[in-house]
Amino acid sequence: MPLHGTASEYNPLLAKGVAPNGPAPSVSVSTAAQTLADARQDTLDAVQGFFNAKRLGGQLPILLALPGLRLMTGSNASSSSGSPYAPTQNNEPSGGQVAAGLLLAAGGVAYMFVHNAPYSDAKFAELRTSYLAGTPLPADIRERLKEKHVAAGRVYRARMERKAARRRR
Repeated sequence: MPLHGTASEYNPLLAKGVAPNGPAPSVSVSTAAQTLADARQDTLDAVQGFFNAKRLGGQLPILLALPGLRLMTGSNASSSSGSPYAPTQNNEPSGGQVAAGLLLAAGGVAYMFVHNAPYSDAKFAELRTSYLAGTPLPADIRERLKEKHVAAGRVYRARMERKAARRRR
């Protein structure tokens, strides 16, 4: 049985005699070391994508600051009048509104810092160094990696490489 991607695989162009004339395209043969390096890079891309996704999820609670600010300023939908000539009402927020707003904002910021601590760039650099030295990935991270993390990590790495290339110019 012919193997996919090898010279013994069925080639319909050669079977019909319509193969293009000219030099044969060079086939890159990957060595075991190159294959291992590619697999390690894919794994590191997946870990980077996983860390980025976790950091984004940890930043979403900061949106609690928006209703907190609204509470602290005392603004609400009924305080604005439809006419620009109508007298405006001065609604000072009560102490309870200010306290609730501060609690919402502080809770969102605290959650963001606590949630993002295990997924920092320093933790990734430490994990990357130990992984390239031969230490296997921790089981809790290895079990949570998905194909979408590999794709996201590749996109992130490509963006960082383009950014570094612009700086070198």
